[in-house]
Order: sequence, then structure tokens, then C-alpha cells
Amino acid sequence: MGISPEDERHLLNLSVIPAALVTYLLIVCFLFFGRNQQSLSLWYYITYFGIPFAIAVPVTIFLSFEVLYSRKVKQPISHGIKRFLGRVSLILMGVFTFGTILGTAYFALASFINQWTLLLLAGILWFAIWLLLVFRLREVFDKLYAGKW
Repeated sequence: MGISPEDERHLLNLSVIPAALVTYLLIVCFLFFGRNQQSLSLWYYITYFGIPFAIAVPVTIFLSFEVLYSRKVKQPISHGIKRFLGRVSLILMGVFTFGTILGTAYFALASFINQWTLLLLAGILWFAIWLLLVFRLREVFDKLYAGKW
């Protein structure tokens, strides 16, 4: 039992509203804590803004979608928990992969390259690896996203 693509798109659009609120909250927290810091390093940005932002906003979108979806099809939210967990696992895999690449690049290249260039290089490398994984393991990613694992 599902819903039409138009209804699904509408629910996804509505799910952006709580994610926008979370984004504003994260920005306010970041500005508040950043104002009280003497120097802002790359690791400060990544730890207190990048990682929470990369996890909290998509998780909020997916959780909002599942709540709205369950109300639309008049089923308990537990029916969508597998799909929600699959989508969250994709986010966590992406964040963990980026952290691993950045950490490895930092230990290998930190004495040669400044931190911001290192972040840019790690981001480009992560994007290339993630793109390769998505195209190579498309069926696995589709199953995780749909909650059919």
C-alpha cells in the first residue's frame, strides 16, 4: 500500500520545514559558540557544525517524512522504521567515509598543505569515492533507501 508520486513529493516538501528549523537552530548554536571562541580552526567547524549538520538535517527530513507518510496511509509509524533506518544508515556511511578520508589525509598531508586546502581535497576525494560507490553498488543503495534490506 503506497501513495502516488505527487503525494510523496508533497510529503517530502513538507518534511523540509522541520529540517529548516533544525538548520536555523544549528546556525544559531554555531554562531553563539563561535562568538565565544578565540580562534576557529578547521576541526572546530567540522566537529561543531559540519558533522551535526550533515547528520541532523537529513535525519530530520527522513523522520518527518515517515511521520507524515504514516499519517497519510493511516498506519503506525513502525511500518516505516525499516525505511527510515536504511536512509539514516546511508547518511552515517557517508559521514563516516568523509571523516575517514579527512582523517587519513590530515595525518598524511597536514605538514604540506594548509587545513582549508586539505578539507577541499578531502571533500573532492570523498565525492569521487561516494559517486563511484553509488554507481557500483546502486542496487544495495536502492534497497537501503527503500528499506528492503
